Amino acid sequence: ITCSVSLLSLILSQSTHFPRILDPAPRFGIMQRLKIGDTVAVLAPSGGAAGVFPQVARLGIARLDKVFGLKVVVYPSAKDSEPSVKQRADDLNRAFSDTNIKAIISTIGGEESIRILPYLDAKVIARNKKWFLGYSDCTSIHLFLFNLGIPSIYGGALMCQFATSGKSMLEFTERSIRAALFQGEERVEMFSSPKLLLDYNNWALGNRESLALPDMVDHDGWSWKGWAPGQKVQKARVFIGCLSTLIDHFIVKKYLPPFEVLNGCVFCVETSESMPCAGTVYGFFQALGVLGILHKFQAVCVGIPKTRFLGQKPGQGEEQFKLEQKEAILRAMRRFAPKLPLIFDLEF
Repeated sequence: ITCSVSLLSLILSQSTHFPRILDPAPRFGIMQRLKIGDTVAVLAPSGGAAGVFPQVARLGIARLDKVFGLKVVVYPSAKDSEPSVKQRADDLNRAFSDTNIKAIISTIGGEESIRILPYLDAKVIARNKKWFLGYSDCTSIHLFLFNLGIPSIYGGALMCQFATSGKSMLEFTERSIRAALFQGEERVEMFSSPKLLLDYNNWALGNRESLALPDMVDHDGWSWKGWAPGQKVQKARVFIGCLSTLIDHFIVKKYLPPFEVLNGCVFCVETSESMPCAGTVYGFFQALGVLGILHKFQAVCVGIPKTRFLGQKPGQGEEQFKLEQKEAILRAMRRFAPKLPLIFDLEF
């Protein structure tokens, strides 16, 4: 893979202004926690995998009911293998406007959620704040909600977390979702998972193997860099997303929040199954440095790099790939924000 670091950094750093979706920008508020018996929506703001592999979607829906005691409304986009842009946007607008719906769960990521943003009704969504769960390409939806002052949960996609292969959900995943959605405490303790699921089964196999739990490996925990003794993040908003989708938004220059809103945030980023090369990762962080954003964060948290996807692995080997990606980030941080605390290898 050839990586043009200079070109990427140049493209991403060309603009220093992004318009607000609503003006003035709303303040973030406290969201209502879910309770047993609440109704949630399942829809597809990005890819149509739920329509292609309905057996996986059904497993996730069943667990929302049996494990969490939630009622589920499945919207049309979650049943279609190729939901249109209009259908996906309409479903999201309808789910937010429906007062019976208490949370919205995306089926899976993909690469198209940015296309529905022009058709979302910002005023309706801002008046009907509720939880949205999704990750990867659903970064676009999280950005839209961030601009409206609506907290959201990065994770918990129907087909990847609720429908994890095996007889039950992973204990770590179930506990994390309960803590985020149901527990009412203001503080939620974060902890590292002792095991990692490196890859997904191939759902296209259509047999029992596609729903069996893949092998898991031991996880050594998080890696901390630059955290001085006694140094604390007292209170901070989290700005989070998938690197490849964030790159799209820096190029589009339309849906990112104004830079001053990011001051004091904790920045969390993951690189997803696209497995970008170290040059791309460095170019992204370099662009944040050139734009003057990087040093304004309170800390940076990096998800453990994905090194397998349906059996595909990086050519240089998994451990070398992870090392190169980590070194790329450290190199950018040394140049633009040398005192900023870093946490590597988070499970998201």
